[in-house]
Amino acid sequence: MEFSIKTEQKYYLITINGEMKTPSCHDIPCQFKDKIPLINKPVVIDLKNVTYLDSRGLGILVFLFTHIKKAGQKLYLTEIKDEVFKIIKLTALDNIFSIYPSIKSAEKSME
Repeated sequence: MEFSIKTEQKYYLITINGEMKTPSCHDIPCQFKDKIPLINKPVVIDLKNVTYLDSRGLGILVFLFTHIKKAGQKLYLTEIKDEVFKIIKLTALDNIFSIYPSIKSAEKSME
C-alpha cells in the first residue's frame, strides 16, 4: 500500500493506493501526524485505488476520524469501491463516516 498527503486550498487530500491491510498500513498514523501536525481544515481520503480493507485498515480510518474530529475538523471518504464499501457497511462505520462518490462532491459539501 502506498499513500500521499497533499495540501489543497480548502482541505488536505490523502490518496491511498493498494490494499489497506496488516502490516502495509502501519505508517499512516505517524506520517499523518508528521505531515499535518496542525489540522486546521477538513481531510478528504480518496479510496478509489484501495482494493482491499482488513481490520487494521478499518482501524486506521477510525484513528484518522477520531484524530481529525478532536481537532474540530471533518473527515470525508471518497470514491470507495464496492468491495471496500461492503466491509465499511458491515461494521456499521458508514454511519459515522461522511462518504461521497467523488472528491468534487465532498468539496462541494464543504461550502
